[in-house]
Amino acid sequence: MAEKGKSDKWICLARDKKTNDVKRIWRRKKSDGTIVYKVRQNNPNPDATDGKWKCRFGKKSTATEAKQWAEKQGYAVYQSKDAFPFLVLNGGAWGNDKLSKKMNKLGQKHKRYLRMGSYMRTQKSQHELYLKYIRGTGNLAAYCNTKYRGEHSWEQCKKYPPCNSNHCGGNASDASYYHSGRSGNYTNLGYNDKVRKYMKELGLCLPVSGEKWHTEIGTVWRS
Repeated sequence: MAEKGKSDKWICLARDKKTNDVKRIWRRKKSDGTIVYKVRQNNPNPDATDGKWKCRFGKKSTATEAKQWAEKQGYAVYQSKDAFPFLVLNGGAWGNDKLSKKMNKLGQKHKRYLRMGSYMRTQKSQHELYLKYIRGTGNLAAYCNTKYRGEHSWEQCKKYPPCNSNHCGGNASDASYYHSGRSGNYTNLGYNDKVRKYMKELGLCLPVSGEKWHTEIGTVWRS
């Protein structure tokens, strides 16, 4: 791939919909005035992505154009945190917009900021969590690939995406609500009866037994 030119601008972060790898989308204005977009590199630490911005440069029209290009290439552009003012990302990256919107409404109803822990994970993150689980040093974790079960390396794992956790598709979040403000003490959603009532009204549920934090869209309640 060609070296980045002076006219290149880092537009946005995007997620590969098949592998969940996080990429950086660059925009280049060619000498004849035409605009091209390219995937330049992996984000060095995708699980540290804080989702603070959707596009860093250019006008709204440029942001829209970049998003359309990315989606045609099989990428999903990250949303701005400003779109979900009642959510505080605390692990992973921004996930499914539909889930984020429902969670934002939940925070608004409860009049508290929600702590969105371990939102969208990469396959590699799921691999690490799965190994901790089978070794007895971590919480319950779904399979991280479609072939291997039990102890296996990341080199083996990455050849068989996707992982079996809804976190990997951004369709689950380990959510809690802060007692005050956007940080400090917090309580898992399932321990509050009023929150559970709001969740049911919004079409949210706690589908994993014993996990009063694992939140998804749906009607299956196991916790």
